[in-house]
Amino acid sequence: MEKISFLTEVLEPYAKTMEGIPLWKSIGLKLNYENMLSNLFILSTDMATYFEVRHDNLCTQNILKLKKDGYLHDQLLKVKELIQVGKSAQKPRIVYALTRHQAEHLVSEFYGPKARHKKHVILNRLQSIERDVLLGDFAQARQKAGTWDGIQLLKDLGFTCSMPNSIATKKDITTFLKIPESTLNNFLRKHRAEIKAIPIDIATIQSIGGRAKRMNGYTLDDVTKITFGMDTEKGIEAKKRLFGNIGNFLKIETKGEIEWRNVLSKVFEGFDLRYNYPIGSYRVDFFILDFFGFGLCLECNGYCHKFYDLEEEKRREEYISERYALVRFHHKISLEDLVNGILKAKPKKVMTLYNIEQLV
Repeated sequence: MEKISFLTEVLEPYAKTMEGIPLWKSIGLKLNYENMLSNLFILSTDMATYFEVRHDNLCTQNILKLKKDGYLHDQLLKVKELIQVGKSAQKPRIVYALTRHQAEHLVSEFYGPKARHKKHVILNRLQSIERDVLLGDFAQARQKAGTWDGIQLLKDLGFTCSMPNSIATKKDITTFLKIPESTLNNFLRKHRAEIKAIPIDIATIQSIGGRAKRMNGYTLDDVTKITFGMDTEKGIEAKKRLFGNIGNFLKIETKGEIEWRNVLSKVFEGFDLRYNYPIGSYRVDFFILDFFGFGLCLECNGYCHKFYDLEEEKRREEYISERYALVRFHHKISLEDLVNGILKAKPKKVMTLYNIEQLV
């Protein structure tokens, strides 16, 4: 008969997220990056409370279904918790302790407009937990991940606005990021739903010596989104200041990377393709543990790769390639060329399917 321990015999409180979700860790264990993924937990009871569903329903309709379909491991950590029955009696109930990746599978089960916002909030929080541990300073990093001041970061990096009331022009942004206006315009077109331009009146334009009849401005919040959303020297520097050296390898998903995720999930159906997969203290965009007898890592590289720390990147590449085959590809590569390169991949070898100057 399976022995199930009480919650307090196995786990102890670790922290509470800004959304009010308690996090638990294995008793007496000091968390670091290597052990965090399997020793930091969210309880199924807290998930049920957060999404406003009955715990019994969460277990039978979601967790057990995910286990049956193979998305959750059969040996999920289960603990007992005492609950009040009537005025004086108590009885134990089974509670699941979910790791970060198990919690992500469970979160994906919730649908509807009410759940959508909560789902994305908790997914962002789960990812920020991982960044906290990567930084090593748990308390400070956790606070940064939840409350960092992007506007102050821009000012620290030397950004200034030409317009009154902290409104930036396109010229302010392109000068700061060292990019042509056409590149900025292309980015703004792709993100017009999230970044709204502010029309500037003629009097304000003339007050700064401008001659144009029309001009758009952008708030500092939007400039922050642009800085982190574009792979430029300043964007990389901003991520490094915020996340430390690991910032070199934290990538904001681009449209190209998302498209490749959709394509590769179909190409490698049945191969258990993983995304943003941890290898030691590093991460790779795509990973297959068993690709015809060896592990395969795929890296989708864009413009920012030109500006990586070469020494750190060399150490990263050597660490990964010692263990697996590594294929780097340009995000604009054709599917035929990528598949051809993957078929030539070998264990402990790095295959780069682009010239560094192509990374634009």
